[in-house]
Amino acid sequence: MHLRSGSQLDRPMTANPKHAIAITLHNASSPLLQLPSELRNTIYKEICGWQLIHITATDTKNVTFTHQICHATVSEEEAYEIFHNESEHPWNALGIEDRHRACGRGRQKLSLSFLRTCRQLYAEARHFPYTTNRFSFDNVAVLDGFTLALVRKGVQGSYHHLAIQSLHLRISPQSLYWRRSDWALRLRNRLRSLRHISLSVEFDGLGGLMPAPPYTSAEYEASKKWSSPSHSPRWRRSSLCRESWLHNVLGLDRLPLETARVVISDIAAERAELVMRARAYCNWTCRWTLAEKQEWAQYVEGKLLRRTVEGEDEGLGVVLS
Repeated sequence: MHLRSGSQLDRPMTANPKHAIAITLHNASSPLLQLPSELRNTIYKEICGWQLIHITATDTKNVTFTHQICHATVSEEEAYEIFHNESEHPWNALGIEDRHRACGRGRQKLSLSFLRTCRQLYAEARHFPYTTNRFSFDNVAVLDGFTLALVRKGVQGSYHHLAIQSLHLRISPQSLYWRRSDWALRLRNRLRSLRHISLSVEFDGLGGLMPAPPYTSAEYEASKKWSSPSHSPRWRRSSLCRESWLHNVLGLDRLPLETARVVISDIAAERAELVMRARAYCNWTCRWTLAEKQEWAQYVEGKLLRRTVEGEDEGLGVVLS
């Protein structure tokens, strides 16, 4: 029996009783399906799981998508450790900024052909590509479109969007899409099973220089309480307080997250600044030090995991005013 699409696999069996009995007997003779369910699940996960999967759109409207397996030499966990353990370089943790540059050259995809062998195997393993892999997006618009496509398939009974548990997002604060106030709400509604999130915040120098950070995260919390930005003495020096992208990211704290990893880099902005300085129309007036990047990464992680209590930020050990 040849099944051409997953949607066909989801349909109820309409074959006559003789065919149904023949299919059942055939499945019973399969060495794989004779194994205990726990062992079968382990095999399914090894076949199609434990990868970082880059998702890209194949059209400008973010309707159709393709994927490829990540080929980065530095994993997200390793990049996180390098970022938070670096103490010598004044500005960045070196060696992690271009870790995904070569991934776009590869064409290796997940091997999912085994899902088309029979209905029972598909029913048992169809969610494992979503529950066991981490999905990576360079653009929140692609993430928005991808999750919407999964939701629409969910109406047909697949519900793959509810199976996704791990995400890696590249955030460019200069992108206007990140500043829209509705994408975080949509993600909270679509990815209700998300447990692990990894954020790479990269200031690329496009659309202006990096925002000047508040001196402390406690000051950032205090600045949000002012009725008007002009009433806050440091607000003029802290464009981050006016950046809605941070508020949107922190809005993901309502998801049932178990781990949150944040890495902040401005290597791309530094390269762009050198070019603009050579053209004599740019001068970098403010820049986050590595210590400030690490502090803010810990602050965002604590907020996402709700490690804070009223009046105190446990992750940073500072008292909020």
